[in-house]
Amino acid sequence: MNTELKLTKNMSIYATDNAKVGDVKHVVVEPTTSEISHLIIEQGFIFTVDKVLPVGLIARQEDDSLYLNQSSDKLDLMDYEESYFVNRHDPEIVRDGNNVEVDSAVVPQ
Repeated sequence: MNTELKLTKNMSIYATDNAKVGDVKHVVVEPTTSEISHLIIEQGFIFTVDKVLPVGLIARQEDDSLYLNQSSDKLDLMDYEESYFVNRHDPEIVRDGNNVEVDSAVVPQ
């Protein structure tokens, strides 16, 4: 994964088969290190519920889009359960080259 990601809310996410997987809804930040571990993908494209995407599945970023290293039919992502996370209202989180501009980030409880 590219450590120089510039993430924004509503950024489009595509699989290797060019299927649009969804849009970034939140980032998940590891509370002890402030490193981004996952993205929350908003429902509505190929998923009927919000999903949790490990950042290790991101192959690259081009402009305002993220591209994964798997095809859409191979993605097996965990459902996002809001009760498992706590909102962290930071307009910008910068850590290890990851620059994130979203309304809020979430951390695991």
